[in-house]
Amino acid sequence: MSTIDPITVEVMRNYLLSAAREMARNLMRTSYSTIVYEIRDFGLGIYDRQCRLLAEAPGLAIFTRANDYALQKIVEFLGEENIHPGDVILLNYPFWSSTHTLDVTAASPIFCGEHLVGFTAVKQHWLDLKQKDAGYCLDSLVFKAITTPETPANEGNFRPLRVEAPPGTLMHAVPPAATFTLWPALLATEVVTKALAQGMPDVVPACSGGDVCSMMGVGTNPRNGRMWIEATNEGVGFGGYASGDGENGIMHVTEPGCRNNPIEVLETKAPLHIESYGLREDSGGPGEHRGGLGITRVYRFVAPSSAVTLVKKTKTKPWGVVGGREGENCHVILRPGTQQEQVTGMVYESMAAGEVLANCSGGGGGWGEPFKRDPEKVLNDVRNGYVSLASARRDYGVVIDAGTITVDVAATAALRQKHS
Repeated sequence: MSTIDPITVEVMRNYLLSAAREMARNLMRTSYSTIVYEIRDFGLGIYDRQCRLLAEAPGLAIFTRANDYALQKIVEFLGEENIHPGDVILLNYPFWSSTHTLDVTAASPIFCGEHLVGFTAVKQHWLDLKQKDAGYCLDSLVFKAITTPETPANEGNFRPLRVEAPPGTLMHAVPPAATFTLWPALLATEVVTKALAQGMPDVVPACSGGDVCSMMGVGTNPRNGRMWIEATNEGVGFGGYASGDGENGIMHVTEPGCRNNPIEVLETKAPLHIESYGLREDSGGPGEHRGGLGITRVYRFVAPSSAVTLVKKTKTKPWGVVGGREGENCHVILRPGTQQEQVTGMVYESMAAGEVLANCSGGGGGWGEPFKRDPEKVLNDVRNGYVSLASARRDYGVVIDAGTITVDVAATAALRQKHS
């Protein structure tokens, strides 16, 4: 048929979306690993014969286009003539799969009779591939978020986009480049956003906390004598934007379909005790629209274990837009309050029973000049524990009476006049 009426198009589109979401539900329902059924560290979709994305299910956003490329490389390598009904093809070669070796792509062909008509593909993180040590040792995300943020992704969303990444560059690794983690791709999304913000400050938000703040534990569980490995990511503050404040403590922009592991799950499946979990006061960048807050989760290991963290954005702070200030950056505190206290980001450390690790995620950058923020909004931030009294005065020029927790209007006006 040369043309299809709009009603038929919508029926087909929603049927494919429904099928993809059913695939995701079945994946989570049958999975053993919490990184799949709790965190949703996967991405899957349905493709046509030319490996073009027709429908996806929410998961890890960076897997959407990575799956496209991986599927193209599978067909290129095998040849269509060597793909048959019932085949399941596994790929974790990072230079083809566009992610690291622990993200495994599984693809299956779809046949109508004897004719190949499409593919299904899923990529998910495998916590343990039986390596020597358990656990650890893409621009189209940004484009979709700015142009069509409200609709599910398909090939058409990305047709106007051309990506130039010459082989051998940071964004197009070739052998024997190191590829075990994919953090450059995670952090690069906001490099692109920062470039766009210079010409589109009313559309593009300030920088988020800037990382996925991954923490993993591994060891022997004294409750059953079996090896355990569990992982979780932490939410970050999102950047302020032209219409409002950034959100507090949500998943990084590269993984909007993911979640983190709840306290109850971690404490049930692993010898961990979560001592505290909450928002980081003053971590959001000051601005007319404040950056969202990062979080702190404190883990106490109740049995000898190893801690693994992947927190890369620890040296630079999340940037603001049009006069907004920086947010606080990510960091990990090992053994806080002891003589062995260490502030870092990347950790592979043996932890004795009773020792503590605090994972602190970054806050978003601010949007606009902070002294233009409505004093009543600053007051509410103080009452909610988002902003301290000291920060309210220093960063926003708002003087709040510590006893009554009300704005001193005269003092505030004088301070702001002096600043201007």
